[in-house]
Amino acid sequence: MSKIRVNGMLDKSSDCLIYYWAPRAIEDKYADNCVPYSSPEQAYDNSSNVGVTTCNKSGMFELMLDNPAPYYINGEYIKPHVNVKSQNNPNKVITIMLDNNEYIINEV
Repeated sequence: MSKIRVNGMLDKSSDCLIYYWAPRAIEDKYADNCVPYSSPEQAYDNSSNVGVTTCNKSGMFELMLDNPAPYYINGEYIKPHVNVKSQNNPNKVITIMLDNNEYIINEV
């Protein structure tokens, strides 16, 4: 199963917590042949791409995700993505669209 690396900074605080959640991994070993899940409930059910990580002293974090699958909401195609938020700003959710193998985000 392929992995996705996401690096970023959501908070300048050192040792802050970053919460993340993304759809389940693509189950077909050939990602280009992936059939999207039919709903968000199906996509997020038993997802291994859910957790909490910490920032380092510079406020940076890194995630390694199983390649999230796309899904549909009311017929609208939702591309693979991961949602993240900082413990210091829990009402601000950042959605990172995943369309290659490495991502860098700086929301500070």
